[in-house]
Amino acid sequence: MIGEKSNYHRGPIKEAEYFYGRARETALTLQMVKNGQSVSVIGPRRIGKKSLLFHLSDPTVRARSGLVPGQSLFVYVDGSVLGGLSRPDTLCVMLQEVTAQAHPAQIDMPEVLDYCSFEQALCGLVKPG
Repeated sequence: MIGEKSNYHRGPIKEAEYFYGRARETALTLQMVKNGQSVSVIGPRRIGKKSLLFHLSDPTVRARSGLVPGQSLFVYVDGSVLGGLSRPDTLCVMLQEVTAQAHPAQIDMPEVLDYCSFEQALCGLVKPG
């Protein structure tokens, strides 16, 4: 029975009820985001980075940390799909993911996507105030 469990691979934890033990990391990360700071989650394979990111994207988790719903948008972009893409194509994938979760009908995708047009498109998604 023990050997069977060790061969079991379930992937990242996506359901909040199965995620536990990272209260300090969760609080610190969300406080940094709340303060407008950038956050990098780095480490060796299979230590729970992706599970932590899915946990942080849960609206109830963010609300408990004081992040007001509607004032932040957490978007998961799988970095494995970005490998080998040019910079404009990488920005395009990222913009597509953001717009899919934000306001998909409210943005026109620029024909040529450089960083400046990427930034302008993102700013077009932000509501004043």
